Amino acid sequence: QRQMCIRDSPISINKEKGYFVNADGTPFFWNGDTCWKLFWEFTYEEAVIYLKDRAKKGFNVIMVHLLPHRIHKCNRYAELPFMEQGDVTRLNPNYFDYVERVISFAKKLNIGFAIAPMWLSKWEQDWHKYFKGEAALKYSELVAKRLSHLDNIVAFIHGGYDDAIGKHDSVREAAKIYKKFAPNVLATFHSGIGAGWKFFGEESWYDFCFAYTYHYDEFINQLKDAKKKYPNKPAILGETHYEGNYQITAHTIRKYAYTSVFLGNVGHTYGNKEIWMYTMFWSNELFSECSHHMVILNELANEMKFERFVGDFTGNEYENVRCIMPDASDKLIPCAVSENEIYAYIDDYRWFSPKEKWKEGYFIDPISGRKQEIVPVKHELIPFNTRVLQIPGKNAGGDLDWILYMRR
Repeated sequence: QRQMCIRDSPISINKEKGYFVNADGTPFFWNGDTCWKLFWEFTYEEAVIYLKDRAKKGFNVIMVHLLPHRIHKCNRYAELPFMEQGDVTRLNPNYFDYVERVISFAKKLNIGFAIAPMWLSKWEQDWHKYFKGEAALKYSELVAKRLSHLDNIVAFIHGGYDDAIGKHDSVREAAKIYKKFAPNVLATFHSGIGAGWKFFGEESWYDFCFAYTYHYDEFINQLKDAKKKYPNKPAILGETHYEGNYQITAHTIRKYAYTSVFLGNVGHTYGNKEIWMYTMFWSNELFSECSHHMVILNELANEMKFERFVGDFTGNEYENVRCIMPDASDKLIPCAVSENEIYAYIDDYRWFSPKEKWKEGYFIDPISGRKQEIVPVKHELIPFNTRVLQIPGKNAGGDLDWILYMRR
């Protein structure tokens, strides 16, 4: 049975194939969740509730900030991260003891962490003011040494919500320090909205591509760029729309997640606004609609053995599946293709045509996971020699997105 969680740490990379692997070499699918404020807004009891729920749902990587958003902020136990405000070279052992306690508990649940050690967003946090010179390098060394023994830390996420222009030399030197003192932890860069590899993709410390987007077509371009430039580096959808944000539906989140996986990424990161922001509703949102849909995606990715598939970016020169009604010849239907099989994300297309050589398979409902038989149809407005398929109708959530599976 495939491992869908952190068990035999550390996670590393199959550089020939470009995907994450467990210690025994088996493929590892990054099924992430976002809980940026876990280490300081949550009490230990709340962290336990959150992590137990995420483990049950199959999430295996939690993305977090190591430090509070502001230099004057403490955790729920009134512990500041530093012994003296403004001096990032003197870690408060009590604060970091709590961080280790949460990480160690998550290890028992087979959950890993992707940690942003110091967030460099100018508009959101204070830390860009202190990430400079020898102090930044000393802080990096102290944190790397302090956390290096925790083998369920999957990655360090350098950067922040903007491109950190002017900080790149410090980012580069700090990343090398983390590699020196925590060599088994992977590294990436979180840029402003866009491709995280555009600044550091060629550098040896940069292990995997981190995509960040709120625009679907731009997301497609990011995936295409990552596969073209760095085919041997894993790529994940690191951050995108949050469930609960204004006008963001579960349908929207599914579309980004399935597109990410079917076009060759080796994982994605889900997020819920109430949870990452730690509002009074966070515990209710553990049972949110789309968090359950991510269970289906995680199970499907491992059932299909995602590492065997490549993404089809051929677009209107379609190789596998195209929409034929209404006219959408310029719209890409995300397809994961292997020698004998295909998975396609059919989103609100009533009629579509597969390549003639594909045999019939079945539809998968992304809400319930149930499978339905494929039934070819005829339509008076479609050419006689076109093999036409039709979605089964609305899925269990009342939407029109389905997963199509076919084999030769």
